[in-house]
Amino acid sequence: MSESETSRSSGDSVPFSVESHDCLILALLTDGPSSFVALYGFCVTHNSYPGTIPDFMSLLERLEAAGLIRMLQRVGGKWHQPSPEQRRTALHQYQTMIPKLEGDFSVDEIGFWYELTPVGDTLLVHPHSGRQGRDDLVWSVDEDGVSKTVVAKGETLDEALYGLEQWRRVRPELEAIEDTKTVERIDHFSLRDGTRISDGVKVTFRFRNK
Repeated sequence: MSESETSRSSGDSVPFSVESHDCLILALLTDGPSSFVALYGFCVTHNSYPGTIPDFMSLLERLEAAGLIRMLQRVGGKWHQPSPEQRRTALHQYQTMIPKLEGDFSVDEIGFWYELTPVGDTLLVHPHSGRQGRDDLVWSVDEDGVSKTVVAKGETLDEALYGLEQWRRVRPELEAIEDTKTVERIDHFSLRDGTRISDGVKVTFRFRNK
Protein backbone atom coordinates (compact mmCIF):
# COMPACT_ATOMS: atom_id res chain seq x y z
CA MET A 1 0.00 0.00 0.00
CA SER A 2 2.76 2.39 -1.00
CA GLU A 3 0.29 4.58 -2.88
CA SER A 4 -2.92 6.09 -1.61
CA GLU A 5 -5.42 3.42 -0.63
CA THR A 6 -9.08 4.20 -0.02
CA SER A 7 -11.90 1.81 0.54
CA ARG A 8 -15.20 0.87 2.00
CA SER A 9 -14.58 -2.17 4.15
CA SER A 10 -15.62 -5.53 2.75
CA GLY A 11 -17.29 -6.65 5.95
CA ASP A 12 -14.52 -8.84 7.35
CA SER A 13 -13.94 -8.22 11.04
CA VAL A 14 -10.36 -7.34 11.96
CA PRO A 15 -9.43 -6.94 15.63
CA PHE A 16 -7.85 -3.65 16.61
CA SER A 17 -4.62 -3.54 18.56
CA VAL A 18 -3.99 -0.81 21.16
CA GLU A 19 -6.52 1.56 19.57
CA SER A 20 -9.45 -0.68 20.47
CA HIS A 21 -9.01 0.35 24.10
CA ASP A 22 -8.88 4.02 23.06
CA CYS A 23 -12.34 3.62 21.52
CA LEU A 24 -13.62 1.54 24.43
CA ILE A 25 -12.66 4.22 26.96
CA LEU A 26 -14.36 6.91 24.88
CA ALA A 27 -17.47 4.73 24.66
CA LEU A 28 -17.51 4.13 28.42
CA LEU A 29 -17.31 7.86 29.07
CA THR A 30 -20.39 8.61 26.95
CA ASP A 31 -22.46 7.66 30.02
CA GLY A 32 -20.68 10.29 32.14
CA PRO A 33 -17.45 10.78 34.09
CA SER A 34 -15.71 7.69 35.44
CA SER A 35 -12.85 7.02 37.82
CA PHE A 36 -9.49 5.49 36.96
CA VAL A 37 -10.33 2.39 39.01
CA ALA A 38 -13.68 1.89 37.27
CA LEU A 39 -12.22 2.31 33.78
CA TYR A 40 -9.30 0.01 34.48
CA GLY A 41 -11.54 -2.56 36.14
CA PHE A 42 -13.94 -2.68 33.20
CA CYS A 43 -11.17 -3.00 30.61
CA VAL A 44 -9.46 -5.80 32.56
CA THR A 45 -12.66 -7.66 33.44
CA HIS A 46 -14.69 -7.31 30.25
CA ASN A 47 -12.18 -6.53 27.51
CA SER A 48 -9.09 -8.54 28.52
CA TYR A 49 -6.84 -5.50 28.73
CA PRO A 50 -3.32 -6.97 28.58
CA GLY A 51 -1.26 -4.06 29.90
CA THR A 52 -0.07 -3.02 33.33
CA ILE A 53 -1.51 -0.24 35.49
CA PRO A 54 1.24 2.16 34.29
CA ASP A 55 0.40 1.18 30.69
CA PHE A 56 -3.26 2.03 31.31
CA MET A 57 -2.35 5.37 32.88
CA SER A 58 -0.19 6.13 29.82
CA LEU A 59 -3.11 5.25 27.54
CA LEU A 60 -5.34 7.75 29.34
CA GLU A 61 -2.62 10.39 29.24
CA ARG A 62 -2.36 9.93 25.45
CA LEU A 63 -6.09 10.52 25.14
CA GLU A 64 -5.71 13.62 27.33
CA ALA A 65 -2.84 14.91 25.18
CA ALA A 66 -4.97 14.39 22.07
CA GLY A 67 -7.70 16.54 23.63
CA LEU A 68 -10.25 13.70 23.66
CA ILE A 69 -10.70 13.43 27.45
CA ARG A 70 -9.96 15.57 30.50
CA MET A 71 -9.03 14.50 34.01
CA LEU A 72 -9.44 16.08 37.44
CA GLN A 73 -8.58 14.75 40.89
CA ARG A 74 -11.06 14.95 43.74
CA VAL A 75 -9.42 15.34 47.14
CA GLY A 76 -11.28 16.36 50.31
CA GLY A 77 -14.39 17.25 48.34
CA LYS A 78 -12.50 19.64 46.03
CA TRP A 79 -11.45 19.23 42.37
CA HIS A 80 -8.04 20.21 41.02
CA GLN A 81 -5.70 19.47 38.13
CA PRO A 82 -2.87 17.31 39.52
CA SER A 83 0.73 18.27 38.91
CA PRO A 84 3.18 15.85 37.24
CA GLU A 85 4.52 14.92 40.69
CA GLN A 86 1.00 14.28 41.99
CA ARG A 87 0.35 12.09 38.95
CA ARG A 88 3.46 10.03 39.69
CA THR A 89 2.44 9.66 43.32
CA ALA A 90 -1.08 8.64 42.33
CA LEU A 91 0.24 6.02 39.91
CA HIS A 92 2.29 4.45 42.70
CA GLN A 93 -0.79 4.49 44.94
CA TYR A 94 -2.93 2.83 42.27
CA GLN A 95 -0.30 0.12 41.77
CA THR A 96 -0.47 -0.61 45.49
CA MET A 97 -4.24 -0.29 45.90
CA ILE A 98 -5.78 -1.98 42.86
CA PRO A 99 -4.35 -5.49 43.42
CA LYS A 100 -5.96 -5.43 46.89
CA LEU A 101 -9.46 -4.68 45.57
CA GLU A 102 -10.12 -8.32 44.63
CA GLY A 103 -12.31 -7.37 41.69
CA ASP A 104 -14.35 -4.66 43.43
CA PHE A 105 -13.71 -1.59 41.27
CA SER A 106 -16.53 0.55 42.64
CA VAL A 107 -14.44 2.86 44.87
CA ASP A 108 -11.52 5.08 43.85
CA GLU A 109 -9.88 6.54 46.93
CA ILE A 110 -7.14 8.28 44.90
CA GLY A 111 -9.77 10.28 43.05
CA PHE A 112 -8.68 10.48 39.40
CA TRP A 113 -11.83 11.08 37.34
CA TYR A 114 -12.13 11.33 33.56
CA GLU A 115 -14.73 12.75 31.18
CA LEU A 116 -15.10 13.28 27.45
CA THR A 117 -14.25 16.61 25.92
CA PRO A 118 -16.55 17.94 23.17
CA VAL A 119 -13.93 16.82 20.62
CA GLY A 120 -13.81 13.32 22.09
CA ASP A 121 -17.58 13.11 21.98
CA THR A 122 -17.81 14.07 18.30
CA LEU A 123 -15.02 11.67 17.28
CA LEU A 124 -16.70 8.67 18.82
CA VAL A 125 -18.91 6.13 17.10
CA HIS A 126 -21.71 5.85 19.64
CA PRO A 127 -22.91 2.35 20.50
CA HIS A 128 -26.43 3.09 19.25
CA SER A 129 -25.51 4.90 16.05
CA GLY A 130 -27.43 2.38 13.94
CA ARG A 131 -24.42 0.97 12.11
CA GLN A 132 -24.53 -2.77 11.56
CA GLY A 133 -21.12 -4.46 11.62
CA ARG A 134 -18.26 -3.02 9.54
CA ASP A 135 -19.60 -3.41 6.01
CA ASP A 136 -20.56 0.27 5.80
CA LEU A 137 -17.40 1.83 7.23
CA VAL A 138 -15.83 4.59 5.15
CA TRP A 139 -12.09 5.16 5.48
CA SER A 140 -8.93 6.07 3.60
CA VAL A 141 -5.22 5.52 4.16
CA ASP A 142 -2.30 7.38 2.60
CA GLU A 143 1.33 6.37 3.10
CA ASP A 144 4.20 8.77 2.38
CA GLY A 145 7.50 6.92 2.07
CA VAL A 146 9.52 10.15 2.02
CA SER A 147 8.25 11.59 5.30
CA LYS A 148 7.55 8.07 6.66
CA THR A 149 4.05 9.12 7.61
CA VAL A 150 0.76 7.26 7.40
CA VAL A 151 -2.53 9.16 7.46
CA ALA A 152 -5.84 7.38 8.09
CA LYS A 153 -9.13 9.21 7.56
CA GLY A 154 -12.70 8.23 8.34
CA GLU A 155 -16.09 9.69 9.05
CA THR A 156 -15.39 8.81 12.70
CA LEU A 157 -12.38 7.92 14.84
CA ASP A 158 -13.43 4.26 14.81
CA GLU A 159 -13.42 4.19 11.00
CA ALA A 160 -10.05 5.92 10.71
CA LEU A 161 -8.54 3.41 13.14
CA TYR A 162 -10.08 0.55 11.17
CA GLY A 163 -8.37 1.90 8.05
CA LEU A 164 -5.09 2.04 9.93
CA GLU A 165 -5.52 -1.59 10.92
CA GLN A 166 -5.97 -2.53 7.26
CA TRP A 167 -2.70 -0.74 6.49
CA ARG A 168 -1.00 -2.79 9.20
CA ARG A 169 -2.30 -6.01 7.64
CA VAL A 170 -0.74 -5.32 4.25
CA ARG A 171 2.40 -3.61 5.57
CA PRO A 172 3.47 -5.98 8.37
CA GLU A 173 7.11 -4.98 7.95
CA LEU A 174 6.29 -1.46 9.19
CA GLU A 175 5.05 -0.23 12.54
CA ALA A 176 3.35 2.99 13.59
CA ILE A 177 5.23 4.92 16.28
CA GLU A 178 2.63 5.35 19.03
CA ASP A 179 3.92 8.56 20.60
CA THR A 180 3.74 10.38 17.25
CA LYS A 181 -0.05 9.94 16.91
CA THR A 182 -2.20 13.01 16.33
CA VAL A 183 -5.99 13.11 15.97
CA GLU A 184 -7.90 16.01 14.43
CA ARG A 185 -11.19 16.93 12.82
CA ILE A 186 -11.19 17.57 9.06
CA ASP A 187 -13.77 19.30 6.86
CA HIS A 188 -13.77 16.62 4.18
CA PHE A 189 -11.85 13.86 2.45
CA SER A 190 -12.23 11.93 -0.80
CA LEU A 191 -12.42 8.24 -1.65
CA ARG A 192 -10.56 6.71 -4.56
CA ASP A 193 -13.72 6.76 -6.68
CA GLY A 194 -13.97 10.50 -6.18
CA THR A 195 -16.72 10.40 -3.58
CA ARG A 196 -16.39 13.43 -1.31
CA ILE A 197 -17.07 12.77 2.37
CA SER A 198 -18.03 15.82 4.40
CA ASP A 199 -16.69 16.03 7.95
CA GLY A 200 -14.30 13.42 9.26
CA VAL A 201 -11.39 12.51 11.46
CA LYS A 202 -7.72 12.26 10.55
CA VAL A 203 -5.25 10.09 12.48
CA THR A 204 -1.58 10.60 11.62
CA PHE A 205 1.42 8.50 12.61
CA ARG A 206 5.06 8.37 11.70
CA PHE A 207 6.23 4.82 10.98
CA ARG A 208 9.45 2.83 10.84
CA ASN A 209 10.70 -0.58 9.80
CA LYS A 210 10.31 -3.27 12.43
